Amino acid sequence: MLLAGNSRALSLTADGLAEYRTKVWVATFMVDGVLDTADSGEDDDSSEDVVAEALSVSVRGERRFTPLLGVYALVDAKTDHLSSVELRLDGEAGIAFTLLERDTKYAEQQLLRVDLGLHYSNEARFQYFEDEQDLPNVDLLAPGARLTLYYPVNERVKFTQYLEFFPNILGDTRFLVESTSKFSTYITHRLALSTNLEVGIDTAPAAGKAVADLALTLGAEFEF
Repeated sequence: MLLAGNSRALSLTADGLAEYRTKVWVATFMVDGVLDTADSGEDDDSSEDVVAEALSVSVRGERRFTPLLGVYALVDAKTDHLSSVELRLDGEAGIAFTLLERDTKYAEQQLLRVDLGLHYSNEARFQYFEDEQDLPNVDLLAPGARLTLYYPVNERVKFTQYLEFFPNILGDTRFLVESTSKFSTYITHRLALSTNLEVGIDTAPAAGKAVADLALTLGAEFEF
């Protein structure tokens, strides 16, 4: 999105997913990024102010023993300036239950998978806006639950849901919940318009930050 006039603003969002599957191994790579810049629009030499910057990268590997049961490991790195997260590093390992996996008549795959594991994260915090300052780092150790759902509604519409929940058992009480819901409407075999709703909940965020984040994104996606 680009705005001009009394103010100039540029908003860029991008996400990507790549997956490799065999009967025994599953490897998934995901990346999400947001960059917003804005200034007053006055004709001077003032530089643009970055008002939002976030990036998340995750890699998940799974070894299947049966069509139902497997073990997995996941690593994730994230930065989110609006949430005062300088860098959060996550690691997780556990058991994966693939409850549904089958091809449909729409040439798309139905998938329902539940991950149950132990999750650890170290979050380095920094206040980027107003008065810049270091904030105390936060550790989290939690049993984790994650749900992944791919559901083709028909030959042109697909619904995707990611949901994860982590209750901290290390130190102070803290709950993390992240949910991503997406409808994709295909214009061609590879090109689709998407509506994406992201909800994030952190019951112990950085000072001055809201407990819940909500983002609604309209965009386009291309499958290779």
